[in-house]
Amino acid sequence: MPTRNTEHSVPQYATVTLCPNCDRHHPAPEVQGVIAYFTLNEHISTDEIEGAGQVLSDWARYVAAHPPVYNSDNLDEDIEAWARGEM
Repeated sequence: MPTRNTEHSVPQYATVTLCPNCDRHHPAPEVQGVIAYFTLNEHISTDEIEGAGQVLSDWARYVAAHPPVYNSDNLDEDIEAWARGEM
């Protein structure tokens, strides 16, 4: 996801995942909005482009303001959770 400020684009990208199971209790309404949207809609239709765009835009702004921190311990935990069938 490109990150930007209000005046200039910044050539920086971050991969951000959102999991309906892992993040279902995340407190941010922006996260819950994306999960709810894709729970109700398998994909974005032309009729829903504006609503989906707003939900995704809100989430992108949230992620830009609260970038994820991920380290090798997190990766090990995720691998173990995946092996247990929790992901």
